[in-house]
Amino acid sequence: MIKIVFLVSNLKKCGPNNQLIYILRNLDRTKFNPILISISNRVDIFIKQQIESLNIKFISLNINSFFTWDQLPLLRKIINSIRPQLIHSCSLRADFSAFFLKNKNLPIITTSRNYPLDDYPSKFPSVFGIIFAYLHIFILKRLNVISCSKFIQKKLKSHNINSLVIKNGIKFHDQVNLSIKDKNKLRKDLHLPPKAEIIVVVGELIKRKNVDLIIKAFNIISNENYYLLIIGDGPLKSNLEKIASNNVIFLGQIDNVLPYLKCSDLFISASFSEGLPNSVLEALASNINCLLSDIPPHIELLGENKINLFDPLNKHMLAKSILFAIKNKNILHKPKLENLKRYFGDDVMSRNYQNFYLKFLYS
Repeated sequence: MIKIVFLVSNLKKCGPNNQLIYILRNLDRTKFNPILISISNRVDIFIKQQIESLNIKFISLNINSFFTWDQLPLLRKIINSIRPQLIHSCSLRADFSAFFLKNKNLPIITTSRNYPLDDYPSKFPSVFGIIFAYLHIFILKRLNVISCSKFIQKKLKSHNINSLVIKNGIKFHDQVNLSIKDKNKLRKDLHLPPKAEIIVVVGELIKRKNVDLIIKAFNIISNENYYLLIIGDGPLKSNLEKIASNNVIFLGQIDNVLPYLKCSDLFISASFSEGLPNSVLEALASNINCLLSDIPPHIELLGENKINLFDPLNKHMLAKSILFAIKNKNILHKPKLENLKRYFGDDVMSRNYQNFYLKFLYS
């Protein structure tokens, strides 16, 4: 049986950790023995429950600072005791630690789920974002890299980093099309108005996600029967609350967004950059109409359907698109669910990783 250490920075609820759970949930336990190591002791209860249900050995180093010299000997000692055949890391901090463990007898792979130069400047203060971005690119050049999308593969290639694409996946649910009666009941349970037009946004409240554009476009519409739900948290929350009108509802971090997607009329993502966004995949799988910023990862999911796309710098264009989407609910393009399952099912994604592990170790 192949021992694989999955090395992560933390186990907070976020897209990369959700993808990790999907890989682990579908892992063939007759072939693979997974051990999960988190550098930080930050563990989301929902993620912890998922791990416990999968009966996977979990180790936390309990180190909360980005880097200490103590963490490397500690991590090396744990890795030596486990004696894995492979380490699969993900994220800057995990990749940074894995880089120092690298030797010819212990292969290391990493999944790149973002483009550092797009992502880190909006996550870290001042010049640190740029420094961390180039540090991560330096490390990726020295690891075996999997990209989560063709866009990320292309961006990394511009830095002479070769990678294989394994696209993100999600868990599909059986019931996606609700009757009006069921939809109204669900709205009542969630304390949402039954007759309103509800627009939903899901994501971290950071500059790259461009949520302020959505709020400004929504404010232009100024219709009392329209509601904008914002699911997620982040450093820009207080600033966004200041510009929001009365019908903008900040719901914070929610473990299960599916009920909100099912009872909404429209999903919007205005991101400037993405890897292959989980939230958009979940919205498409929920069969909800989507308006997406015109960026390559969104096109990779939706195709060249301009009717669903908008300029992420143009609030007036988005406002017009929202009105058009609400009034013409059967015109926007929706990928067929069977096609989505074929390419983006969590079982498909996990199987692709397992095939890669075997080929990587034994080819």
